[in-house]
Amino acid sequence: MKIFTIWAKYEQLMRVPIEFQNWQPVKFGNEVYTFIGGSNQSYEDALSKAVAKADIVSARIEGKRIPSKPHYYEVEIREEIIATIDEKNIITRNRYGALVLNSQNVMSIDIDSDYFLQATARRGLRKLFKFIFGISESDPDILSQIEKIIKRLDSPLTFRIYQTFAGYRLLVMGHKFEANHFQTKEYFKIFHSDPLYAHLCFKQNCFRSRLSAKPWRIGLKRKKIIFPFRTETENEEHTIWVRGYHQRADQYSVCRFVKQIGPDCSDKVIDYHDKFCKVHSSLPLA
Repeated sequence: MKIFTIWAKYEQLMRVPIEFQNWQPVKFGNEVYTFIGGSNQSYEDALSKAVAKADIVSARIEGKRIPSKPHYYEVEIREEIIATIDEKNIITRNRYGALVLNSQNVMSIDIDSDYFLQATARRGLRKLFKFIFGISESDPDILSQIEKIIKRLDSPLTFRIYQTFAGYRLLVMGHKFEANHFQTKEYFKIFHSDPLYAHLCFKQNCFRSRLSAKPWRIGLKRKKIIFPFRTETENEEHTIWVRGYHQRADQYSVCRFVKQIGPDCSDKVIDYHDKFCKVHSSLPLA
């Protein structure tokens, strides 16, 4: 999990292909590329990482052989740190302004109702039922299937089930998972987790749980958060937007606690998650 407190920007003029024939470059031009490096040690360390990225891109453009990357590699989480629970659990603000819990070991599984039912070949039936009976987004059939999957696992782990705006969220405790481990991929597959979410977890080697509402679900325009290099004007606009966002987001819950399957398992990360998400409130989901 790569979340940094210090960032550096490096710009380099590069000769890049701009015209091709038969897949081969025939014309080149110059273009300025920007590279960003992060560090928790110093600005110099962050800058050296940005320069290293530039060197790799330059080598690729020139067709040079570079060392092969490992089977997986971690992608930086380029987001502002809002709070640190501990070194393995950090709350950040994502690209559209919502708060996100980044956890290295507490598994979070995002289950989108439509994808889940499509994966289990029942999407058409659900649409028919929604049309005839007007069933809600909280589909009891999906919940029963999730419970059956947990029962079939016959696991000593603890599963906390939450209802979200578009489906369900599972928090799994009792074992320190790694997001890019094959066992984690199996859990995502078993519960038909959102593939984009699973891919993001794998690349960033952490589990991400949104803690505050999506802006467009609470009547706000989508805001692209500029980070880490904001101008003074952008910073003022950001501060005003964040203040208004939280005033409105406080009137909503991100997920609602449904039930726990497995032994009691206290964890401060879960306490933070439940408090921020307002899981025991009756507020509308967003």
